[in-house]
Amino acid sequence: MLNVTWHIDFPLSDGFVALHHQDREIVVSWAGTHRYRALLMDMAFFTLPYIEGESMNVHSGFLESVRGMIGPVKQHLEVLMDEFPDYMVVVTGHSKGGAEAALCALDLVRQISGLRQRLRVWTFGQPRVGDAAFAHYYNRILGGITFRVTGVADPVVALWIMNNDGDIYVAQNTTECEDPAGSQSVPFFLRTIQSHKDYLGLPPPDHADAEFSW
Repeated sequence: MLNVTWHIDFPLSDGFVALHHQDREIVVSWAGTHRYRALLMDMAFFTLPYIEGESMNVHSGFLESVRGMIGPVKQHLEVLMDEFPDYMVVVTGHSKGGAEAALCALDLVRQISGLRQRLRVWTFGQPRVGDAAFAHYYNRILGGITFRVTGVADPVVALWIMNNDGDIYVAQNTTECEDPAGSQSVPFFLRTIQSHKDYLGLPPPDHADAEFSW
């Protein structure tokens, strides 16, 4: 049951908060790249400090999208958490939405007392969000309750920002946080966009009919 939806142009952001009574969950979902302008945001390969004054950086487009909506999301979530105190909170998203979900979950845990005990984070085809310092910080706080689902031939999950000049590189069998028998086992040139779109055997909805389509 939808509680609230948002469709923001500046900074670009789409998503919803919903109740899943059968599973006793409050769901915060961030939409993936459904609008053409979102492609530009995905390719904004510049970083910003996640916390001002700290030397850990994240993708600027993802961070600005989350920070532009985190206040209203927090307000709606707090109301629902009070109304349904035995419901878990699930923050989720695919692709760009997965990156935003991770940042959103971290922001919310830092702002809402007691949320972590009720929280789970599920992302699908999520690109890397931040640098090594940010990854260690995230893992310390939410690593045990975050599930990042990646396809073995998905090219998006292997990309990351190299520096603030906009250079990027492909991480191939070099990261400690990813299974070398999983997404790191397929050479980058063999990966396909279709593998990024199809997760769990389910293709994305027809965007002509989807809710988040403009």
